[in-house]
Amino acid sequence: MSEAAGAARAVIELHDVVKEYPGSPPVRALDGIDLRVAYGEFVAIVGPSGSGKSTMLNLLGALDRPTSGTVAIDGTEISDLRDSELSALRGRRIGFVFQSFNLIDGLDAIENVALGLVYAGLSRKIRVQRSVEALERVGLAHRSDHSPARLSGGERQRVAIARAIVTEPALLLADEPTGNLDTKTGETIIETFRELHRDGSTILLITHDQAIAGAIPRRVTMRDGLIIDTEAVVV
Repeated sequence: MSEAAGAARAVIELHDVVKEYPGSPPVRALDGIDLRVAYGEFVAIVGPSGSGKSTMLNLLGALDRPTSGTVAIDGTEISDLRDSELSALRGRRIGFVFQSFNLIDGLDAIENVALGLVYAGLSRKIRVQRSVEALERVGLAHRSDHSPARLSGGERQRVAIARAIVTEPALLLADEPTGNLDTKTGETIIETFRELHRDGSTILLITHDQAIAGAIPRRVTMRDGLIIDTEAVVV
């Protein structure tokens, strides 16, 4: 990570984070993790199945709390938050992109994107306007009236990305976003993320694919619940 990035304000800070699941003995999925991601960074978390990536995703997305240690997202430490406060933090400050798109078939693209603003207290006119702008950012404004069934896999994922960014989150969190796509389409989606990053978005992408991680400016490698390497990548 560059000196400038290291000095920037953190959107994510994890210190000595442990996550255990009940068992005899307990299963330790994360074993003392330290991680800092600054605003404006684009980071890949990479590792094989069982490395702790999914557990890390749950903590970074305010979907779960650590067993011990501290997790701060956009300056808020999550350990003692009530469920309602965690939900509010996710809705305000985190945009999610998933492998399976999670679009609603009965809604067109612009309506799917607008779902990200349902709890924002905005008028329908403003929700539509912001949704159009989000689709424009991912190059899909011309498909705004298409249902998911009329879109390709790559287009559906770009709609999902537009839905994630429409709230202007502090952090865009992508979980295996190319996992259901062919290689060429996956490269297009990674380029979409790169364009969003160039425009100022902070992005953390979780993947098992070393080739994808190698196309992202910073790579954090996990194994057996530990971060074993973090490095800047020349892209």
